[in-house]
Amino acid sequence: MSSAALSRTRPARTPRTRVKQVPELRVIESPSGPRAALPFISVVVSVLLAVLAANLFLNTQMAQKSYEIRDKQVELTYLNEQTQALQQRLQSESSPANLEKQARDLGMVPAGPTGFITLSTGSVEGGTPAH
Repeated sequence: MSSAALSRTRPARTPRTRVKQVPELRVIESPSGPRAALPFISVVVSVLLAVLAANLFLNTQMAQKSYEIRDKQVELTYLNEQTQALQQRLQSESSPANLEKQARDLGMVPAGPTGFITLSTGSVEGGTPAH
């Protein structure tokens, strides 16, 4: 290839621009030793202690509420048994045979046949007085 061919294929040179100098980068060391990790460790430990305390508190509250629920269920069962016993007693006390016995004990007598009062004459028609 001729120099003319090379000149056609090469890009024209551009004048160099001045590159700004970049300041030199340096590594800054952190304070070494246990003092550097102390704040982080104390935060982690305090968070763990808070979580453990919250867990203990919640478990204690749940256990307490479960005992209260059990006590209320026992009381409810007892009250249901009492209600059933009182309903049975009420049914037996309100039976017709028992009501008749109690009425006789009080001195009541059975009523006779029903009579009717005629308002215009003021007389009783039918029926008999109780014995």
